[in-house]
Amino acid sequence: MRSALAALGSLAALAAAGHGVRESQAAFTAPAKANAATFSTAADWVTPAVTLTTPADGSYSKTTTIALSGAAGTATGDSTTVTLNIYSGSAATGTPVLTRSVTRIGATWSTSVTTLGQGTYTAQASQADGGGNTGKSATRTFTIDTTAPTRVSIAAANGTGTPGHLDAGDTITYTYSEPMLASSILSGWTGASAAPVKVRFFSGSTSDAFTVLDSSSAANVKLDAGTTGGGGVSLGSTSYVTNQVNFSATLTQSADGRSFVVTLVGSPDVASRVVATAVGARNMTWTPKTGPTDLATNALYNAGNLQLSEALREGRDAAVRALPLIELAKQSYRSVLRRDPQSWDARYNLERALWLAPELDEVLTETLQRDAENRVMSTLQSTRADLP
Repeated sequence: MRSALAALGSLAALAAAGHGVRESQAAFTAPAKANAATFSTAADWVTPAVTLTTPADGSYSKTTTIALSGAAGTATGDSTTVTLNIYSGSAATGTPVLTRSVTRIGATWSTSVTTLGQGTYTAQASQADGGGNTGKSATRTFTIDTTAPTRVSIAAANGTGTPGHLDAGDTITYTYSEPMLASSILSGWTGASAAPVKVRFFSGSTSDAFTVLDSSSAANVKLDAGTTGGGGVSLGSTSYVTNQVNFSATLTQSADGRSFVVTLVGSPDVASRVVATAVGARNMTWTPKTGPTDLATNALYNAGNLQLSEALREGRDAAVRALPLIELAKQSYRSVLRRDPQSWDARYNLERALWLAPELDEVLTETLQRDAENRVMSTLQSTRADLP
C-alpha cells in the first residue's frame, strides 16, 4: 500500500511539473538521462499541390511543339516556380533530357517545348516550399511522331483447310510500319474487339484478286484500294475462283497496333465458284487505300498538305480550277480535327483552304448581303444631272 501511494505521488509531481509547459513550444527535451534524446516538430508537413494535366497520358503528337501545363500550390511558403523534368522513354527515371523552371501564375503553370525529337517521353512537374517539402505530380507519357506510316507486308496463312485453297480459318495479315489508328481503318472501330467484315474475291484474266469490305458489303474498310467491283490485292494466280465469291470474316488488330488480321469465317456464298485444286505459293501484291493514319494522325494531315500544295502550285487564281483538290484538303484537315481538336496546324491550314474556296453557306450569305445592298440602292430617288 505504501509503494502504491508513492507511485501516485510521483505521478502527481510529474503532472504539476508539466502544467506550466506552453503548447506552442517547437521542441521538448526528455528528462536528463544517459540515453536522453531531443525531438523537434516541423512547422510545415504539407507538400505543394502541383499537378501535370497536359499533355494527356499516352497521347501522340505529330508536331515537335508540345504544350505542358497543370496546377501549382499557392499555400504560404510554396515556391513561385515549378520545375518541369522530361525524360526519354516511358518512365521518369535516369537523367532528364530537359529541365525547365516555370513561373506559376496564381494556381496554374504552363509552358511549351520545341526541342524534342521523335520518340516517347515522360514528363513530371515538381514544386518546393519553404519548409523543405517537395511535391511531385503524376507522370505523363507522350510520343512525338512526325513520320507518316507506310505499308510493310501482306501475308496469307492457311487455317485448318487445304493449303492453297480458300477455306474458313485462312488469314490475311496487313502490316504497317508503326501502330495505326483502328478507326482510320474502319470508322467507329476501336480495335479492342473483332469487327465483322466481308472478303470479296474476284476472278481475273491475269490474276485473281480480293478486297475487304464492311459488314454491309460496302467499300468502307481502308486496308486496300479495292472496291465493290474490283480487288485491291492481287493473288498472283488465276486459279482461286471462277467468278465473284464472298466470305464472311473478322477483322482484328495486333497487340502492337501495327498489323490487321482478316480471318475467313464459314462457307463462301457460292462454294462452286471456289477452285477445288490447290494452288502453289504465290506472291501477293497489295495496293493500299488512302486514309489510314498512325496514332498521331500523320497520314491525314500530310494528305491535306499535299492536296492544298498542289492546288496552290500555280497561284490563287489557278486554284479555282483545283477546287476538287481543295475540297479533299478540307476533308483531311477536318478528319484530323475530329480526332485532335487541339491540332492548330490543321486548323490553320483548314482556314487557308476555306479562304481559297469558301463554303456554300458562306457564299450564299455574302450573295444575299450584296442583293440586299443593291435593293437599297435601287430605291433611292435619283436626280437629273443634265444641263437645263
